[in-house]
Amino acid sequence: MNRKGTAYHEAGHVVAAYRFHHGIDSVTIRPDKEKGRLGAAVTEDAWSPDGTAEEMIVVLYAGRAAQLRFDPKAAGVDCDPRQFRIAVEKALYKEGMLVGQWQTMPVPAQDLFQSKLGYAGTGHPWAINEAKGIKYDYNIDQWPVANMLCDTYTVFHGVHAPNARDLMDKFIAAVAKVWDNLDAAIAHADDEGIYPGADGKLYGAG
Repeated sequence: MNRKGTAYHEAGHVVAAYRFHHGIDSVTIRPDKEKGRLGAAVTEDAWSPDGTAEEMIVVLYAGRAAQLRFDPKAAGVDCDPRQFRIAVEKALYKEGMLVGQWQTMPVPAQDLFQSKLGYAGTGHPWAINEAKGIKYDYNIDQWPVANMLCDTYTVFHGVHAPNARDLMDKFIAAVAKVWDNLDAAIAHADDEGIYPGADGKLYGAG
């Protein structure tokens, strides 16, 4: 894994820890040969009695999840990145895996910000500062990295304790099968009736 991949990995741990209001002691992408690691993120509270088992699992898993990107160029496929991700998601879903996105677009791209209708269609709170000459620009082209992320990431859902080795083996088999048949997956990218999506339990919403 290169340093960029390491940075994404460690950032995933940090964001998950922040989500649970855990303090961050330190984070680094400097390799440590003695400990056999490429980087490290040290959180204060995840391993304390105040940290639940679920929080520990999410913080641990978040590093790997943050690295999960679908890159058609790296896969040797001539395909739009977003279309490639959708094709692989649908194929994995048909193999029985719960996959899909939680955040499907950058926050400024959401209708709340794009329309600026505000409370009861009054345009507030934006109207308050706009009356003072302050302008708000939510052109999503300002966030190319966020757009790229939403085009290319996905999440493996339904990974809740207990997770036995046989479940992990099935995940590996499903991914390997799809990867060995990418042309077929892409050919079915526009199939209707297949809607991979989020598992709210992972986010405390289900």
